[in-house]
Formats: sequence, structure tokens, C-alpha cells
Amino acid sequence: TTPVSGHEPGRAPIPPPEPASWQQTQQLAKAVGHFYCDTGKWPTPDPAADLVPRYLDAIPVDPTTGQPYVLYFGDQGFTVAPSLEVPPSREPASLGSIPNLIADPSYEEGTTVPASWLWTDGVILHRLVTSAPFGSAVADATMPSGGAVYQLVTGNLPTDAPYSLAVWARSASSTPAEVELYVVAITTDGRRIDPLARAAAQVSGADGWRHLSLSFRTPGTSITSLQVMIRASGGAAHLRLDGASLTESPVPAAFPWLRDVDAATIASAGTATLRDSPILGLGPQKSRSVSALDNEYASFLQHYGLLGLAAYLLLFFTAFVAGIRGALTRIPWAASLATAIAGFTMSLGVFAVSAGAYRQLQVMVIFWLVVGYVVASRASIGRPPDETGTT
Repeated sequence: TTPVSGHEPGRAPIPPPEPASWQQTQQLAKAVGHFYCDTGKWPTPDPAADLVPRYLDAIPVDPTTGQPYVLYFGDQGFTVAPSLEVPPSREPASLGSIPNLIADPSYEEGTTVPASWLWTDGVILHRLVTSAPFGSAVADATMPSGGAVYQLVTGNLPTDAPYSLAVWARSASSTPAEVELYVVAITTDGRRIDPLARAAAQVSGADGWRHLSLSFRTPGTSITSLQVMIRASGGAAHLRLDGASLTESPVPAAFPWLRDVDAATIASAGTATLRDSPILGLGPQKSRSVSALDNEYASFLQHYGLLGLAAYLLLFFTAFVAGIRGALTRIPWAASLATAIAGFTMSLGVFAVSAGAYRQLQVMVIFWLVVGYVVASRASIGRPPDETGTT
């Protein structure tokens, strides 16, 4: 498979995986993929019963250690990896279909600053077009002690599942740097697990690029996001970074063959979808993150189904009609107020495409009070005069 853009080897390529292990990893991964395409399910914990002899003559073992290969099957795919850790200067001989949840992992997006990446106070972060392990650019980060560059990965991530965070790093100066991979979890009830996991390493310019990795498990309670960080842990550091990855797997995969996916678009196994209840929707889902749905129409459709979306549209359509009808009155101030309501309702309809105001309680209280006043004013104006000649 040809690496996707940003994952292809750059002008400072990483040494490839160990040939014998890599060849067997590819054979085993291909067999697993064919089995899934034929059956719609992953092999059992004893893969020989499913893969031999139709897909493989025999289940291979790691030629270096004589041990079986690591096979992991998760919500989003699978990973095959040798049982022996590879040197940090060589690409790991692991392969599979599990996606990478890091956005802009090889710093190809953006102009002077990498897109999708954030940093703490005191950090100077640049996107540098230079000899890179992957693609054509790297991140150049000057960090004070404790400074970090990071991403917030938000989505319906599975609980109690193995994950691996990895990045290629080197010191941009002659001074070795202490680096730490650091993960924080934010739960659906607002708790911050800090840290969820961490691992320290040393990098230097003389040793070239090193593959840093951290394996951990998500907590047993539902989480809304993971904050993944690359920190300067033992003093100030000047780092070059490339090829970052976060995968649901006990071992990191080879970066060139990963595919990048927005975590917000992924549903965990067992998570209900709109297809399960299109009429009534999935309910409020207050225990889950909803930040992926900025479009208020899509949000109502997911949570309350077609009936809820229809009620939402009817509610604001009623306000718009009330404004139009009120604008036709002969009283100037009432017509002006009603026209403003009609125009504001149209603006809310456009605003709902990218955000929405229905849950903005302060705005909605004022809006519906004014709508009610417009309706009441029009009704009052339309009444016949009483005995005193007033309306």
C-alpha cells in the first residue's frame, strides 16, 4: 500500500523495519484482512483455526524471538506486531488497519505554525520545511522546563482499551534533551485524570531521530477526550518532532502505513447510532461528548430524531411567521419590532448551521419574550374598541 500524503518517507528517511519480521507481519496482516472481508468478523484468539490453511500455510512466529506475533483486534481495526521491541532508531515492524487519531501528525499543514497543535506558555513552536523523516516538514519546538506541545483528542473513545502514543523526536541542539510523553484523560463527569500515563526518554542530535512511545489503557469510566502531550521534563529543550500517532493498540504501528481519522467521527463498539432510532433519536446522551456536532440541525436529528428535528424547525418557523405577520400591522413601532424578529429568526437559522443558539438560555429567554410580545401586540391591535373607544 502506498503511504498517504504526509506519511511518505521524506529526505531524512527512517531505517525500514527488520526485513524478516516485516515480511511475516505483512503476510499475517494480509491474511487477517482477507478473513475479515470474507466473514465480516475478526479471527478468534486462536488464529490458526481461522487462517490455516485457507489464508496461510501456518501461523508464523517472530524469527528473532521464536514467539508468536502480537495480534490485537479493536473497535476500529487490527494490529499485527512482532513480540520483540525494535531499536528506537528503526521503524517498528507493526501493521494493521487501526487509524491514527492525531490530526496533522507530520506537521504538513499550516504556514509558520503547525495546524491542529497547541502549546503551553513559554513554548515557541514553528513549522519547519527541512529534511524530514516523513513528508517535507517537521515541528521545531523550543520549550522551557515543563513546557509542552499537545493535542486534545475528542470522541467516543472505548473504555479500558489499550492505546499507544508515539512520536519521532530528536534534539535540535548539541545538548541532549529530556522528553516525556504525557497523557491526561477527561471523563464525562468532568474529572481530570492527570496523568493517565507518562513515559520519559532522552534524545540528542547526535543519535538522530528516535521513536518514542507510550502504551497505556483508557480508564474504565467513559471519557470525553484525551490530552496527549510531548513535554520537556528535565529542563529546557529544543526539539524537532515528526510522525506523531495515537492508536487503539498495545503497540505503535509503523507510521507510513497509518491512516489519519478524526476521533470525533468514530463510534465505539456498542455505541448506538441514528440508524438504530431514526424517528426518536438517541436521547440527550448527557454522559457522552457532543462537541463533534456543531451543526444544531444535526444535533437535534441525532438526539431527538426526525420528530425532534421537525418540532425544532416548526418552533422557529412559527416565530418567523409571527414576525412577518406583525410587520404588516399599521402601527410603526409594532411593525419595526416584528420585522426585527423575523430578520433575527432568519439569522438564527443560518447560525444553526455552524453553532446554534437554542441552548443559549440567555438569548432564548429574551428572544421568546419579544416574540410573545409581538404576537400579543398584534392581537391587541386587531381587537375592536371597547365601550370607552380604546382597544
